[in-house]
Amino acid sequence: MTAAQVIAALAIPALARSRARDLRPWLVLTLLAQLAGFCALSFALPVPAVAIAIVLGFGLGGAFALCMVLALDHLPDPAQAGALAGFMQGVGFMIAALAPFVTGWVREHTGGFTIAWAYLAVVVAVLLPLMLCFDPRRYASSDGGPAFCVSIWRVEWYRWWSHRLAQMQMCSALCCIRWVLSVTVRDSARRLRSSP
Repeated sequence: MTAAQVIAALAIPALARSRARDLRPWLVLTLLAQLAGFCALSFALPVPAVAIAIVLGFGLGGAFALCMVLALDHLPDPAQAGALAGFMQGVGFMIAALAPFVTGWVREHTGGFTIAWAYLAVVVAVLLPLMLCFDPRRYASSDGGPAFCVSIWRVEWYRWWSHRLAQMQMCSALCCIRWVLSVTVRDSARRLRSSP
């Protein structure tokens, strides 16, 4: 899966740029690959695990790289585009950091990952219609400025949130490490007490 992600993350943006500026068809393709993989896992379809891993890797790696390119396309100024990309990554990684814990909780309470895979499939299905919003003809307004972010306030807001999110990520990472260690110590203590 990791190999498919790396190949897709490098190849898909290059292919998309060589064809046209509109990244929507490529984003839809990567989201459909994710949807197919998550549905195959959710419904336990008789598909080889290697095929599911390759399809999911293609979808996840390609979508991640295209989303970063998409953020850079929205703003012509490198500093503004960097602030927006930092904001996107900060929010995205904060949400993504919760996924392993939620998935583990679901696995502990249901005995499987079916609900987690189904949830991811639903998220991808919700993202598919949102791709229509990323029309490159609407990125810039008539005066050459970005259509959705023409004020300095918003750029400063992205920068401020990017810095705050980096701090929050560090704190949440430390809290997660502390939680994992406390759970590990607690479980080890239980095993020691229960062993003869």
